[in-house]
Amino acid sequence: MATGAFPRAAGPRIAVLDGCRTPFTKAGGELASMNALDLSIAVTRELADRAELDPRELGALVMGSAIGYRSVPYLARETAIALGWQRVNAYSAESACATSARTVVNAAYELMTGEADVAIAGGAESMSNVPVEVKPKLRDTLVAVQRDPAQAMSLMMGLALGDLFPDPPGVKEPYTGRSLGEHAEDVVRDWDITRAQADAFAVRSHHNAAAAIADGRLPAEVIPVITNAWTTVKEDTLVRGDTSLDKVAKLSPVFDRAYGTVTAANASPLTDGAAAVLLATEDAAARLGRTPKAWIKSWAFTSHDPKTGVLLGPAFALPLALERAGLSLDDIGLVDIHEAFAGQVLANLAALASDDFARRHLGRDQAVGVVDRELLNVNGGSVSLGHPFGATGARLVTQLANEMGRRNVRYGALAICAGGTRGAAIVLERDV
Repeated sequence: MATGAFPRAAGPRIAVLDGCRTPFTKAGGELASMNALDLSIAVTRELADRAELDPRELGALVMGSAIGYRSVPYLARETAIALGWQRVNAYSAESACATSARTVVNAAYELMTGEADVAIAGGAESMSNVPVEVKPKLRDTLVAVQRDPAQAMSLMMGLALGDLFPDPPGVKEPYTGRSLGEHAEDVVRDWDITRAQADAFAVRSHHNAAAAIADGRLPAEVIPVITNAWTTVKEDTLVRGDTSLDKVAKLSPVFDRAYGTVTAANASPLTDGAAAVLLATEDAAARLGRTPKAWIKSWAFTSHDPKTGVLLGPAFALPLALERAGLSLDDIGLVDIHEAFAGQVLANLAALASDDFARRHLGRDQAVGVVDRELLNVNGGSVSLGHPFGATGARLVTQLANEMGRRNVRYGALAICAGGTRGAAIVLERDV
């Protein structure tokens, strides 16, 4: 794990001025006609409009997606061009499920170094339009046909029926060959998380999200989207406010059918959506006449040994971000941990509270601390709201900053597990 002094103090304070997102909808659902670029354009345009931002003020646009789309090779730059922002420095970044946490931090670096003083960062994902790979034999045959069209018939006759079907897309770790769901089963088993505990956490996520929708907290962050199918999508579609322990208990495990705990109810669904955040230096915020919602206090991106637990990224990244901020867990008034799986969040909470984990993996004498459940994911999380891989980090920054303002909280923290056995965390601060 990375250690050492954090250099943020050398640069200006970075303000979170605003943020918004599209509705989050199930893959194959209401936003299926929109690709990642369409979603990125929609959320970036709306954020700039909401902030009444003159594009000439914008120094950087940093966007990302976790999946590489052949049709959208340069997400940020193509977004800028589509919006007529030809002279804006725009580039893309990727960090799996922490992608837009990474783009937010990259944009902060642009501001800290003076490359820009106003920036937009975020991400988009269209799980309805993931690239589909053909079988190697079909690929080789098609290449051969291009080289020698006269032999097309004989070449195609050499294919078996199974060669014609594409390989289904999957979210697997290439160094293990196993899905994140299978790794979730590993981590909940390692930390003795039960199916009942995971189900209860998932139900809580849906109930918290439904309450935040009902009283207008989350709808204020969601923009309407006119799709390419000429429908208008105005709200999230995945939250089930009427779910219950009895309902979720009826679902069968997906990845370990005999002994597993991960079901469709306590895992984040495949989701379409985009999110973006407006950042500025302190001087630029004053020039624009904007009061910051929060300041970026610190951050951390970590990697660890997969044998420790592929999805334990928050247990590594959050302590480092707190250390860099000069804070302890007791100082944090709100915590948002990305819910890839309900059991994975519970495993990370157990690791943060473990003296043994702290000594073996963090170089600490005692545990990081116990996260107060009343302060955790108070507006729901990815299990209920959905998880467009490239958008979740920016969603968390916006959601956390807004809730800190409502509760007059000085410090808030978010943490994300990411593919590649990585973690990300950001600490936000408010002037109170």
